[in-house]
Amino acid sequence: LHWLGLPPEERPQLVLLYFSEPDGTAHRNGPDDPSVAATVTELDALLGRLLDGIEASPVAEHVHVLITSDHGMAPVPPDHVIYLDDYADLDGVRVIGNATQAFLYFDGAEERLWSTHDALSERLEHARVFLREETPPGWHYDRDHRIGDLVVAADPGWIVARREGRPWSGGGMHGWDPAVRDMHGIFLAAGPDLVPGVELPAFENIHVYPLVARLLDLESPPAIDGRIEAVDTVLATPARR
Repeated sequence: LHWLGLPPEERPQLVLLYFSEPDGTAHRNGPDDPSVAATVTELDALLGRLLDGIEASPVAEHVHVLITSDHGMAPVPPDHVIYLDDYADLDGVRVIGNATQAFLYFDGAEERLWSTHDALSERLEHARVFLREETPPGWHYDRDHRIGDLVVAADPGWIVARREGRPWSGGGMHGWDPAVRDMHGIFLAAGPDLVPGVELPAFENIHVYPLVARLLDLESPPAIDGRIEAVDTVLATPARR
């Protein structure tokens, strides 16, 4: 807030603020735990102080405030773990996972890849198995060499793991398909160049960048993925189509 009172030549045009919560609490206890609601209440109070300070500042009528999150969260009970070792022989297979998905690398061992693919596809419940080139287009995995030869994607509310890993005692997780509603984040915005009361349909966070650029009177680079047209109904002067 002190920055807003600086002389124009020293005052920043863009200020970013990040809260690490309620992500940590929701991971530990699950998103429906009362501790998460308590954490959100604390954050709401902090945001209230920030907004009150902006309103009292000498540049209040020129300030835009955007509040967003990068993902949602869903609960995962202790018994909703799929241990891949129980369904296929993974000795010598490199497995890298982030709980909701596991990447399996076979380093050119084609026969081993297909036998593992068939074993997992036939036996797994609460998860899907994809060849890298057959993953859903929205994931943008098919042309990325860093992605595993096989991708095992757990259903929402389930995670995948190895037996040798750390035991799962329950909690919250994210990383499932972004189309799943529980994975959706939030987006709230207000300011002099924004139309109050507009409700946007769900959109990808990549479109926040060109919106911020527009509010700063900057041109977005043409090669970025985000498009102002996806969110321009919030603008008092929408982008030309």
